[in-house]
Amino acid sequence: ISHVVIGVGFNLNRLEFSEDIAAMGTSIKKETGKSVKRAAFLAAFLKEFMDRYPVFLQEKDLQCFMDEYNHKLVNIGREVKIIKNKEEVIRTAEGINAQGELLVRKENGERETIFTGEVSVRGLYGYV
Repeated sequence: ISHVVIGVGFNLNRLEFSEDIAAMGTSIKKETGKSVKRAAFLAAFLKEFMDRYPVFLQEKDLQCFMDEYNHKLVNIGREVKIIKNKEEVIRTAEGINAQGELLVRKENGERETIFTGEVSVRGLYGYV
């Protein structure tokens, strides 16, 4: 792989969301009650990213970030929907591995590694 494109989106100051995502949509302002300056947020995000990226390039994996990431992953121990090739299955999220792949547990207890497809919680936690 010679190039990777990363797409991220942040809701900073939005308080209202369209009906289809109103139950799950949130923002920093909605969660904290404080407005966020876009330029300052972007600068902080890019600084954090650029501080960590050289470590990733040196290590060639995410091992050094796994504990922190898994600690912050809100879906650990909860069901997630895996959508791949128009097929949907429900699994229990367990975290990521050193390659950044999602580790999930099947109903029979077998562990599975998800490295392609879509992971969703839509419809699982009481919202659609």
